[in-house]
Amino acid sequence: MPVALRPSMPPNFQVLNPILLRILEKWIMEGVQQGTSSSPQGGLEGSHWKDQKLWKEMESHASLKLMEHQREAIDRMMERDQELKCGGHFLIMDTGHGKTVTSLLYAYRWLCLHGRNVARILWITPAGTVENLLKQLRSTWHCPTHLVPRISQAKKPKVGETLDLVLKDFMVNVIHADHLRTAIDKGLAVQATSSVIIFDEVDEMYAPTLRTSAARRLCQNCPKFVAQTATPMRKNESQLLAWLADTCAFPVDKRNWLVAASGMVSLQLELSISAREEEVLVPMVDAVRDRCRHLFASHGAAQWLEMARVVQEHTDAAMVQHAVQAAKQDRSKHPYGGVLLVADSRQHAEKLMKLSAVHLPTGDFASLEASDAEKFAVVVVTKDKDRGYNSARRLGVLVTGAYPGNAASRHQLRGRLRRLGQRRKEVRFVTVCMENSILHLLHQRHSAVDTMNISLEQLGQRFSAEVLNGLRAP
Repeated sequence: MPVALRPSMPPNFQVLNPILLRILEKWIMEGVQQGTSSSPQGGLEGSHWKDQKLWKEMESHASLKLMEHQREAIDRMMERDQELKCGGHFLIMDTGHGKTVTSLLYAYRWLCLHGRNVARILWITPAGTVENLLKQLRSTWHCPTHLVPRISQAKKPKVGETLDLVLKDFMVNVIHADHLRTAIDKGLAVQATSSVIIFDEVDEMYAPTLRTSAARRLCQNCPKFVAQTATPMRKNESQLLAWLADTCAFPVDKRNWLVAASGMVSLQLELSISAREEEVLVPMVDAVRDRCRHLFASHGAAQWLEMARVVQEHTDAAMVQHAVQAAKQDRSKHPYGGVLLVADSRQHAEKLMKLSAVHLPTGDFASLEASDAEKFAVVVVTKDKDRGYNSARRLGVLVTGAYPGNAASRHQLRGRLRRLGQRRKEVRFVTVCMENSILHLLHQRHSAVDTMNISLEQLGQRFSAEVLNGLRAP
């Protein structure tokens, strides 16, 4: 229609009348939908999502537990479907605010209206979240769920692996994000055309890698998708653009990405749980001071890593001492409470566990889901265990050091405690670091500019000899 569009330099067009263009788009999409629904090949052997007994029971059960912000999110996504005819939605909810059931119910209701030719739901989730997601879908929401087996490249697959892609109709098919490339080679891209897809923790799929490009390919093939996360921003907006563009009915670039972002379905719930940030500074000792001076005199990037290791090594005892004290205080009011103690690495976690176990029952990450989980007053996890579990909400305090990382990870970790189901009116987040050290500087950086990654080497450029010289013992 020349009045709505005029070609300038193919494949680009000049929009002369955006209102008329929207009317034209709506007319075309309605024609496509009518043609699809009236197709003699439509349907899945006469079945329909709204006729599935287990799904109707799930919808009835989950609807009774929906909170107001979740209902509003579902309604807003349904409205966007009608008004914008968009391919998908970007759902933003804070950690612990119920993204899973929101996306699940939206997908089912959309399928009841438009899913005559859609066979299944694909739920793509990153490492470390699969087990808890399966538990939620099956036990909490009573949803028909299938864990897609990993596809083996070997002639003789291991136990639990298969040679071909195995999907099940009228079920949520949970797929590990790291297995996407192999699954696509076995036909997942074709199956995506008859699937609604939920991309869980989609900010983990931003970076331009082979794995994430596989997720983008599925996103473009499916009739409807939801990309959900609590932390949409990572290093900068450029990593968000590609996914954001698929949720809009207009081209998205760096000039108009804020306009596109305004279409995100972002719901925030004001929890009646306050968060108190605390900083515990450990005095620097002569042994650390002398070692830092020696390292600073050397050259190379490794000096900053070694300096951080030395500082953290002399801070661990104070971390454990504070965690034990906090756990005892929390358990005096909440018998099954305690502390989530965050370590930098696996080796660091093992050291903290040994120090803590002398004073109180101490468990590792696996103990959070154990049958006797409540006996552990201190639970030690590494900083990368920041997503995919709800069981830490029985704890009331998070104790951590200052570790290199990004704002999204730190926010997600705090969300393990401050979430729906937390019974305390206040949770505490305690950072323990050595005063006037490079890790103290890192903590100050996190507190002031918590929106980007920063390396120890970058911080080291600011950690000058003058600063170290000022650390002389009085």
